[in-house]
Amino acid sequence: MYEEFVMLFGWDLKSLWQIANQQHWHALFRAGRIGAAIESYQSIMDKSDDNMKTSLSVWFNALQ
Repeated sequence: MYEEFVMLFGWDLKSLWQIANQQHWHALFRAGRIGAAIESYQSIMDKSDDNMKTSLSVWFNALQ
């Protein structure tokens, strides 16, 4: 499904989804809402494929 949007409109929705979730998680973390940040992280990982999980893991680990 994602490929169709890239072909038709040039929208990389998979990448935009990843960036939006990263920014959401980062905002929760900066606001001190650690519990919500952990829930967000778990939700993101549950909804991601293996390639996305690897990319997200690298991003999260770089923040530590």
